[in-house]
Amino acid sequence: MCDCVEKVNKKLAKRQLKLKLLPMVNLDTGECGEALALETISLKRGVRPKPVNIHFCPFCGEILR
Repeated sequence: MCDCVEKVNKKLAKRQLKLKLLPMVNLDTGECGEALALETISLKRGVRPKPVNIHFCPFCGEILR
């Protein structure tokens, strides 16, 4: 796994922030991993967007494990 999330979290720590990682389990294999939760905003009035969970690093493209 890349270390981009750690690098970004170190920079965000100066503002008392960090990226939200969600634990994930593959029920078929039992393999554990993580997904990065991204918050989105809607461009339409009155529409509440759902959180987006991605399984790759948005900074380098490597798959998160």
